[in-house]
Amino acid sequence: LLVADEKSNRDIFSMMLRQFGFHVIVAENGAIAWAMIKGLNGQEKEYLVAIVSDILMPELIGMGLLVRVRENSDFKSLPFIFLTASEEEFYELCANCFHVNGYLTKPIRSKDLFDKLSEIFPEKKLTA
Repeated sequence: LLVADEKSNRDIFSMMLRQFGFHVIVAENGAIAWAMIKGLNGQEKEYLVAIVSDILMPELIGMGLLVRVRENSDFKSLPFIFLTASEEEFYELCANCFHVNGYLTKPIRSKDLFDKLSEIFPEKKLTA
């Protein structure tokens, strides 16, 4: 699940993720993403393998989405990666408190995202 409010970011990062071999669904902000996640049935939950999210978005910021995911027993161990333009150390510290799996600051190179996903999914043969 890719979560980003800017269409250009959704387009770029979804293209990267597809090139790496992932099936991608997108949401425009954390509120929409959380509604999508909560609406998954038992079998659909198995297809959600990670969340890649911006931090600063309208309605529900990425940090709020991370907190909700970590507090939900069905998804608390789901890999979660932040992609952000924010260089404020506060966000990274908060993200680490909720066990974020990756924190990448923009501009993000394809290789950076690929390396982080390869680290999280060592058994998956990703394509660059």
